[in-house]
Amino acid sequence: MELCDRVLSAYSTSAGRGLPIGALTSQHFANLYLAPFDRYLLEELEVGGLVRYMDDVVVWGETSQRLRDVLRACEEFVEEGLRLEIKPNWQIQRTFRGLTLCGFRVFSRKLALSQRRRRRYRQARVSWESAYLSGAIDARTLQEAYAGVLAITTGAQSLAWRRGELARRPAVEV
Repeated sequence: MELCDRVLSAYSTSAGRGLPIGALTSQHFANLYLAPFDRYLLEELEVGGLVRYMDDVVVWGETSQRLRDVLRACEEFVEEGLRLEIKPNWQIQRTFRGLTLCGFRVFSRKLALSQRRRRRYRQARVSWESAYLSGAIDARTLQEAYAGVLAITTGAQSLAWRRGELARRPAVEV
């Protein structure tokens, strides 16, 4: 407990806020602290599906009314049981619209890149290609950098999108 206290006191956050984003302990404590919430959703409320990353939660259900009931029950559970508040940006929508989660657009049968991740890919390409064209890096370093840029798209079904990007803005000649 003394070690936890030292780690937590090494950071400062605004009043009413938890651990700072980026602290290696934040994921651990989120999982530890919110595990009862996961069990509540799955065992007590018996939701149709659940994904949680840190404090971002996605719940599936059969009807909008059922999901509103789940939300009310969750608000009560986290306020009374965990002394937390549910973020105000919750929404109920149909699965076919997809959702943005962890840098991806998640659909029932497809994982696509989010707009932010697409922007990161473009910016990374421009940055590395500019460095090469200015002579700051050599061709080998550019090739290694391209592997890193490509890694931004890993996990998503993005081949057609990447081909379109290369057609609009071809890679520099080495």
